[in-house]
Amino acid sequence: MKFKKSYLSIFVIGFVILITSGYPLSTVPGNLNYYLLVPVTLVIYYRLSKKNILWPKNIGTYTFFLFVFLVVSSFIVNFNINNFSTNIKFLLVISFSYLFCLSVPFYIFSKYYIKALKIISIVSLFGYSLLNFTSLNLPLTTFKNINDVEYYNGMFFFAIKSFGVYGNTGINRNIGAFWEPGLFATFILIAIVLELWQKKKTSKLNVLIFLITLLTTKSTFAYLMLLPIGVSIFSNKRKKLYVSIILNT
Repeated sequence: MKFKKSYLSIFVIGFVILITSGYPLSTVPGNLNYYLLVPVTLVIYYRLSKKNILWPKNIGTYTFFLFVFLVVSSFIVNFNINNFSTNIKFLLVISFSYLFCLSVPFYIFSKYYIKALKIISIVSLFGYSLLNFTSLNLPLTTFKNINDVEYYNGMFFFAIKSFGVYGNTGINRNIGAFWEPGLFATFILIAIVLELWQKKKTSKLNVLIFLITLLTTKSTFAYLMLLPIGVSIFSNKRKKLYVSIILNT
């Protein structure tokens, strides 16, 4: 029973992270996706308080309070009620992120991050191939975000149908479950780095899936970032340095 509860918690937290981390439907006017962070954040806060591990005196805690101070003070100084919801969303994101980092060890995060990106990548390659290399008419609904970009909606796979006033399509670039290809490429790069240096044994199949998916994003930034990753593979002494550079970028 405890095992099932653990997996249910991982699924719920993972789902909330996905729909608040570049999910296309979160850019639709009037969406409430970010407010799903409220109950999840409160549950994590309650669990941490029971274990008495809240607010450790470290750089993470100091940085968290600094961000909170900057957001609140900026809102007060530049008082604009139209930005109220934006500030609340940002405070929710940094509060959840801080508490999540306290409650989940990095090696566990890495393990499930790689699994999640692998699933998203496989689904995206399937959808991308059907849209670009077949004449099948997929039964996908469409929607427009706040920037008038129109998307095909597959819930866990999206494609840009048109860029608003420009009218040009974007289905030739894989965006996975995110609102633009560059963001998807960034998440894939992090997955590659974690696969190569966080796991005891690197899965060549995972790396291959990530690389193929990365190519379909057609992101210049991603292609350039493959260079330091490739160099670091042949430089064991500098692995930590390259990992730090890539993750911070």
